[in-house]
Amino acid sequence: MHVPTRSLPVRDLMQTRLLLETQPAHEAAAAAETPGRAAVLEHAAELVAAMEDPALPDERFHADDAQFHILLASLAGNVVVETIMSSLRQATIGYVQETVAGLDDWPQVRRTLQEQHREILLATQERRGEDAAAALREHITWFFGHSAAAREEQGRQT
Repeated sequence: MHVPTRSLPVRDLMQTRLLLETQPAHEAAAAAETPGRAAVLEHAAELVAAMEDPALPDERFHADDAQFHILLASLAGNVVVETIMSSLRQATIGYVQETVAGLDDWPQVRRTLQEQHREILLATQERRGEDAAAALREHITWFFGHSAAAREEQGRQT
């Protein structure tokens, strides 16, 4: 699947991510315990640990962040959702990179995102699908709200 990444409206991307990520979070909680599930959760935990490193370059942070979300969505076992998430990867990374480039408080935003990633991962590991879905929803909408405010502020300054 091909999605023209630069032409996607950020609000539409955010709403699509909410649809694509929250339902799989519920389903992942009920998924059978398999070596595949364990491997995905281990890889997701490795990504979260890597993103904890303040020396990790921002580009790598964004790539790991996007991969984390794709991995968690894959736990539901829906190959179509996983394919769509993968195709939206560059669009997601692009809007995040554009947003953080103008943030004065990026280090704090990065810490908040990491706290949210840890919460999402823990809820998923503990099979608390409703909590994982709620944490994902909060994570996505929080960043969208923060980035919208930053874009608005940048617009006023130009």
